[in-house]
Amino acid sequence: MMSEMLELLGHDCTIAPDGEACLAKLRADPEGYDLILMDLHIPHRSGLATSQDIRDAPNDPPRGMPIVAVTADSAYHSPRAVAPYGINGVLPKPVALAQLHATIQSFALAA
Repeated sequence: MMSEMLELLGHDCTIAPDGEACLAKLRADPEGYDLILMDLHIPHRSGLATSQDIRDAPNDPPRGMPIVAVTADSAYHSPRAVAPYGINGVLPKPVALAQLHATIQSFALAA
């Protein structure tokens, strides 16, 4: 569903089925992404741990790429709850198209 919303907004997206796949995609093409939408409850490795690994990488990927937590877990709906993991923002589920657009725009304007 998220990929369809991103396409409606005119964005390309790459889906990683789990945290390990996300890390592999970033290592293979660190310049190929502008923003990471990170589900916090993904298989094999949490989105929190994956985000921390991204930030701990030597190149972080380039430019300190923004990471936005996507979660239905209200314990993580506060930016302060996810900031220690290197996450820059929160997008609570269910995600509305306008909310997704506003989040992407806020990071695009900050770049």
